[in-house]
Amino acid sequence: MAKLEYLYDKILRTIPIVKDVDPNEWTITNSMMYIAYKYKEKFGQDFVFTFDSVPSKCIEYKMTSRCWMMLGAKAGDGSIVKGYVDWFYGDYKGKRRFTSMGALAKPNLISEYKEVKSKPVEVKTAAVLPGDIVVVLQQFEDSSYIKTYGDLYFFMENLKSDKELNLKFDPIKNKMVDAGFNFDVLNQII
Repeated sequence: MAKLEYLYDKILRTIPIVKDVDPNEWTITNSMMYIAYKYKEKFGQDFVFTFDSVPSKCIEYKMTSRCWMMLGAKAGDGSIVKGYVDWFYGDYKGKRRFTSMGALAKPNLISEYKEVKSKPVEVKTAAVLPGDIVVVLQQFEDSSYIKTYGDLYFFMENLKSDKELNLKFDPIKNKMVDAGFNFDVLNQII
């Protein structure tokens, strides 16, 4: 039992600092700790882990892994999971706090999240971009200042005349699409 306590103590100490880790460097364990961090932020209590097996075989790890799978996230796609967790806690409709990470791993909830993410939105230039998209943009020095749809629109217009910058930005565009961003929305800015 002492070995289990050591392993859990080691990862539980990362809960307060996981918010500072770049989501695109997250592992399943990091996202599990982020869920626990958001739990404490929302309900004012620590999330209670089962501690029945090594962390990578506990039920919480399996449920978090299931979320990754249903969201279509792979290594380097932690911003997708972060976006979902932020949405889940921001839109939590339960009458009481949940006691299992299985609450996040429900197929109908993940489908609802994907549907909400795919709905077209009326966009104004001053509207703030979704948090997971801002995280992706911060990975690229030239786009790290972008916070609004207007900022992104003007940046994308500048890319049309700068082929070198456009080539450097391609991987970021791909990550944005993977995170659910639809570039067509920039043509609808009011």
